[in-house]
Amino acid sequence: MVMIGKIYSVVMSKLLVTMIVLLALGGCSTNWNFENTGLAKEHFDGNMYEYLKSDSYNWDSIRLIIERAELVPLFEGEDPITFIGPTNHSVRKWMNNKFITSINDIDKDDCIKIVKDHLFAGKILRDDIPKGEYLTQEGGDVYTTLSGKSIWMGLFYEDYGNVVEGGVRVIYLKGNVTIDVASSNIQPTNGVVHSLSYNYVLGGL
Repeated sequence: MVMIGKIYSVVMSKLLVTMIVLLALGGCSTNWNFENTGLAKEHFDGNMYEYLKSDSYNWDSIRLIIERAELVPLFEGEDPITFIGPTNHSVRKWMNNKFITSINDIDKDDCIKIVKDHLFAGKILRDDIPKGEYLTQEGGDVYTTLSGKSIWMGLFYEDYGNVVEGGVRVIYLKGNVTIDVASSNIQPTNGVVHSLSYNYVLGGL
C-alpha cells in the first residue's frame, strides 16, 4: 500500500507540473491580428514583389494582375508603400462573377485600377491606424489610395476573456462595403502588406 501511494503521488506531481507548463505557454498569448492563415511571417527579407512571388498559394493572381498592369516597379522600388492585398480567393470570386477565365482577359486599365485601389503611399503599420468603431465609422482616419479613392480605416480592439479590449486588434476598412484584414504588418523591405480576409471580393474598395 505504501508503494502504491508513492507511485500515485509521483504521477499526480508530474500531471500537475504538465498542467502548469501548458497554462504558462497558452494562457497569456495575444497575437495581435496575425491569424494563423499561413500567409507569412511578419518580416520578409526582400521587396514586396519578391514577397508576393514567394507565396503562390495566396498571391499568384494579384501578382499576375500587377504584371499585366505593368506596375511591378512600384512593388520593387525603394519608395515605401502599403498594400492592402486581395488574395487569390478574392480575385477568383471576382473573375467567376464576371465570367472571366484568364487574367490575360482582364483589360489592362482594369488591372491598373484594381492594383491602385489597394495601394497607398508610405508605410502604414497596423498600430499607426487610429482606434475606430467599424459599425459607425467613428474614430479611425481616412486614407487615399493611389487611384484617388478615400478609404476609412479604423483599428478595432476585441475583448479577450474577461479583459475589455485586451484581445486582437483588427483593421477594418470602409469602401463600398465594410471589410476586415486577416493578417497585418507583413513587412518586406520596402513597405507593409495587410492581407484582406478570404471572403473579400474585388470591388469592395
